[in-house]
Amino acid sequence: VLSLLQFPTSPDYLDDAVAFLGDQTFDRQLVANVDHIEPEGTLHVTLLDPSVSKSLDQSINADVVREGFAMVPRKLKAWERASTETLEHLRELETEAKADRLGMWEYGDLTED
Repeated sequence: VLSLLQFPTSPDYLDDAVAFLGDQTFDRQLVANVDHIEPEGTLHVTLLDPSVSKSLDQSINADVVREGFAMVPRKLKAWERASTETLEHLRELETEAKADRLGMWEYGDLTED
């Protein structure tokens, strides 16, 4: 599971997110930073390209939010709340994606209701 991301439930936007992830990960050597392991073994990861990424802020996860294909979850688990700097950065990227009406934000803020 990609850490600190909530994907859209709309099939169209979800398809766009999956296609974007495919484009970003296909035929690339990536590194996964394991942020958390669930008791049943599910890994929560941040994907990084070691040739490009200098920090967790320059991750595939951040790119997904930057392009409007996912949002930062509103209800955070305890381990997620501990990632304050990363969360702040992802929220800034989400705000920019909303302002630019990218991806799932093309018709405005769908979380306002």
